[in-house]
Amino acid sequence: MLYNRSDSLKCLEWVIFDEVHYINDPERGIVWEEVIIMLPDYVNLIMLSATVSNSTEFAEWVGRMKKRHVYVISTFKRPVPLEHYLFTGNSTGTNKELFLLIDSEQKLLLKNYELAVNAKNSRLKDHQQQYGSKQRRDYLNPNQSKTLWTAIIYMLRDRQLLPAVCFVFSRKRCDEYLSLVEKLDLNPAEDKHKIVKFFRQALSRLSDSDRQLPQVTSVLEMAKRGIAIHHSGVLPILREAVELLFQSGCIKILFATETFAMGINMPARTVIFDAIQKHDGRSFRELTPSEYIQMAGRAGRRGLDKTGTVIILCKGSEVQPIASLRTMMMGKASQLQSQFRLTYAMILNFLRVSECPLTYMVRSSYGEFHEQKANLRDLIALKKLQTNIEQIKVLLDKCKNCNNEKLNQYYEQTEKYWSLIYNIQQLLQENVKTQNLLKCGKIIRIRYLYETDLPAIVLDSSHEHSKKQTISVLLIRRKSQLNESLTDADTILLKESNGILVLPLQTWKQDDPYDIQNEDYEIKNISYTDILDITLNSFLIILNCSMACLSDVSKCFCSMTLC
Repeated sequence: MLYNRSDSLKCLEWVIFDEVHYINDPERGIVWEEVIIMLPDYVNLIMLSATVSNSTEFAEWVGRMKKRHVYVISTFKRPVPLEHYLFTGNSTGTNKELFLLIDSEQKLLLKNYELAVNAKNSRLKDHQQQYGSKQRRDYLNPNQSKTLWTAIIYMLRDRQLLPAVCFVFSRKRCDEYLSLVEKLDLNPAEDKHKIVKFFRQALSRLSDSDRQLPQVTSVLEMAKRGIAIHHSGVLPILREAVELLFQSGCIKILFATETFAMGINMPARTVIFDAIQKHDGRSFRELTPSEYIQMAGRAGRRGLDKTGTVIILCKGSEVQPIASLRTMMMGKASQLQSQFRLTYAMILNFLRVSECPLTYMVRSSYGEFHEQKANLRDLIALKKLQTNIEQIKVLLDKCKNCNNEKLNQYYEQTEKYWSLIYNIQQLLQENVKTQNLLKCGKIIRIRYLYETDLPAIVLDSSHEHSKKQTISVLLIRRKSQLNESLTDADTILLKESNGILVLPLQTWKQDDPYDIQNEDYEIKNISYTDILDITLNSFLIILNCSMACLSDVSKCFCSMTLC
């Protein structure tokens, strides 16, 4: 329709892109981007997403391509705030082990995380004392899984946290969990009557043989009990029936894959994560903040719940690391990135339509938009370079001694000097004695960017066996030096030239009046080739010290006489 410029486009006024972050999808993202580019400029666009961090940049691309104003309306406040919990129980006797990790005000409660770890460890010790120390298992057998899900469902029912969506990242496990809880019954007789009546109407168009399919009968029987599944392996008519029943409140527990969180308005009281790792077709990885936000956002019904409840199951013998949980729950959403690429189908479609050239599609893509912005920055830097060259030419015309042979000789000798220094430093870094000298606390002199003589203190030389040959040092610099920031042109020159900076050696003046307020400290990783001198003096460095101690270090440093 878009390639052929169908007449129906003339009546089109609005197009709504729900879940526009699907542009990041490697397979389907190209279609989304292609539709946005091919739509006529007079068509109004509305794009919705809850997990986009670079919305302003994306709006800039759409506005520049369509030559229209784009308004970005965003908010970080949820109508129903979420509370995130860790569940460490494994039976009905331990189903009260529910620990609040992040409250409704998005505060991380580390004490509760420690309580969850202690609860898990204490149960593991009791198990080892009773059955012996066996190898840890991070998976559960069918009986353990049945006990776990039974305990969770009873806990949710007692705390009035139903209905709940249980996200499981496998269709096979969805079916397994459904069979494990087939004996549970969560619906009263009134809801069962509604479900039977609804399925009779929904399946009335099917033949008798189709109504007797095993999947149809099993879904109906479990739906009467208030439990259902939702994934791509379920028949479309059954999926739609489950969605409508869940929306009406007749389904209390729903085992679903992550597709249930995309584009379907099915809020629940509680969301449960069976795991925080998934297989993306290549390997197992942890959920990204965008994926977690998208699924956890199903918790909390507007107008019905004060807060939404999100529960992560801590199965196995250990609780998930706090770093992984913090990144997943409180991390920044992923940015929209172009997945545009030329395909054979696209080329054939453009060859059939002469109105729109293929080059227009390439130039209008979101990826080319970034390239154009980068080219613009390079052009600005190029103009600065050209301006500097013109200024240097003016100075050379005025200078009488600039073309002097002695000046050229000085430049060549300086270049040779730094080349020799560089070669010597490469030889020294391979020497064992040199590596022994660079211990923690050793005072050295280094060159860093344009500053060829800076004092520094070695903090960590454990990187000496790595490929990059770097060490961590504490730089001590005057604040006036920090204010001399590099221009774009200077940065490009430094990137282009990986060799030695041809600058004369500046003397470190120790007799200058010292003012502690005029000093600044910075921890950097430097190369061995940046070291000018290794002094005989050193400090006793106490690890994990506060930055307030650095003022005393700098006083001692400036009062010393260096070799």
